[in-house]
Amino acid sequence: MFVASEDRAVFRFSTRDVPLGSRVSVYRDLFAGQAVGFGIDALDDEFSCEVASRTLSGLRVNRIASTPAKVAWRGATGSEEILSLILFQHGKGIVSHCGREATVGAGSAIVLSSADPLSMLRTRSRYAYLSLPRKTLASMISDVDAEIMSVMSAETEALRHLTSYLDLLTKDTVVMSPELTGIATTHVQDLVALAFGATSDAAEVANGRGLRAARLRAIRADIMRNLGSGEVRAAPLAARHGVTPRYIQKLFESEGTTLSRFVLRHRLASVYRMLTDPRHAGSSIGALAYGAGFGDLSTFNREFRRCYGATPSDVRSAAKGDYR
Repeated sequence: MFVASEDRAVFRFSTRDVPLGSRVSVYRDLFAGQAVGFGIDALDDEFSCEVASRTLSGLRVNRIASTPAKVAWRGATGSEEILSLILFQHGKGIVSHCGREATVGAGSAIVLSSADPLSMLRTRSRYAYLSLPRKTLASMISDVDAEIMSVMSAETEALRHLTSYLDLLTKDTVVMSPELTGIATTHVQDLVALAFGATSDAAEVANGRGLRAARLRAIRADIMRNLGSGEVRAAPLAARHGVTPRYIQKLFESEGTTLSRFVLRHRLASVYRMLTDPRHAGSSIGALAYGAGFGDLSTFNREFRRCYGATPSDVRSAAKGDYR
């Protein structure tokens, strides 16, 4: 059983470090502990694969990029049933499972069960493979069995956020505290439940928890990408994320701040970094402020001094080693 009581660091594997003739067997051994009777046949003379795997409390995430292959497992007996969600980002897979066959293309996802045999013929592809106990979803989804082998588009909001969340979990190498591990696990479970039709009670909880956190993270990332433009006000942000301006404001209020304070803090931090970076020594302070999105210098200077207890000129001079 894969469930861990705490976060484990991201495990990475690459066939680049393995002799060509041993790659398939090494890959098979790598996944033998995750699926009963796991097997793989390479469909390319030079099989290659990259794996990033992370195990949290109650779930496991694998991020896989591979050349064409056929994989299979026999199905577990006498152990806790695990449900797996495969989200294809590139390529496609033809899945045979539970007496049915389905094609899962880029931007789509499918649900599988560890209790039944499976075979999947996949092209050169990149996909995420998320596993979690059936009992977890059974408490949140009215009919889990109906979701097995169902294919859905990753364009649904919950699945889109889930894909982004799983990317983050397999890229961030920092081991999380037990508290953060629990939060991350809950958010992933919420997003999976919403994607596959959570019951009304579970959906209400998940919308206010996992989906809210995912939306806030996506909006923050949007702001950081567009910090230097004027498109970080509530209205354009709301339009881009399919919510209302008031909802944007409430998200930040739930974090003990406001949208305007969040934007101001990061614009100030952006200018501060540039003032202390020799690569920007030739740029005037005004140019740096305007480039970070400030509309007038008086506001910038006042807020900068309030935040850092020094003027922009003081900070630049101190960075040069001649602070007076």
